Amino acid sequence: MSQTITLAAPARAPIPELMCVKDIQGLGIGRDRAREIMNRADLPVIHLGKKKYVRSEKFFAWLDAQAEASMAGMEGYANA
Repeated sequence: MSQTITLAAPARAPIPELMCVKDIQGLGIGRDRAREIMNRADLPVIHLGKKKYVRSEKFFAWLDAQAEASMAGMEGYANA
């Protein structure tokens, strides 16, 4: 008798509108790297007290731009 097992992906918490370092870590990015990202001059952060936040839509737009720039830089390797 065979048995079918279905595995479900782990549930993720919804992404908040304002993301802090811990929220970026929740995407699988390490703590130190998340802090580096939040300290970048090209990421529009919001300072509230001692904490830094970034709007989730701005973060993902920034992340997309980083990926596009990285891919554009690698196009030369495809032609080599």
